[in-house]
Amino acid sequence: MTQVISKRIPLMSTRQVALTAVIGGIAFLCEAIGLWAPTPWPGGTINIGGFAITLAAMVAGPWAGCIVGFLDMVPMAGFGPIAAWLYFGTPLYTAATYKPIYRLVQKNKALGLIVFFINQSVGWFVANISLFSFWFSSVIESFPSYWSAFYYTSITGFPIFGWIYVVLPTIVLATATDFVEPRWTWFPKKV
Repeated sequence: MTQVISKRIPLMSTRQVALTAVIGGIAFLCEAIGLWAPTPWPGGTINIGGFAITLAAMVAGPWAGCIVGFLDMVPMAGFGPIAAWLYFGTPLYTAATYKPIYRLVQKNKALGLIVFFINQSVGWFVANISLFSFWFSSVIESFPSYWSAFYYTSITGFPIFGWIYVVLPTIVLATATDFVEPRWTWFPKKV
């Protein structure tokens, strides 16, 4: 009997794993100890979870963003790991659209940042608003209907959530362009 030796190809590179561990650890820790920043809007707070998920998807790919989303949700009251899939829409959408936008930023920074801002706004609105409105109204029943949860997370929540999912990642892309270069692939390349 002959033994077939094949080279295993990891899903994520060492850089991706390291960035995922650092960003995910910070997101987990901030959520676990309740490190939220108050906002000028009544009842509003900002945690770094959404920003960490988006940043992880930008620098380490979609799987890193999903892992960070899971780590951010584990200590969260009312959600926990059972709801971590709610955060998967953000990194998958961000990763699917990020590489062409990054190339545009390299060619024309102002136009690229505007396109990124609009793209992240659409992604935040579609991925987060629809899923979180469903979760808040149907699962944990903190809102009487889907539309009241939708109103809260979209119209009244835009200044808060828009800052987390749109403004902060845009600032990072504008100021640390080399750091957020997408050096990742969706699936490992065969050697």
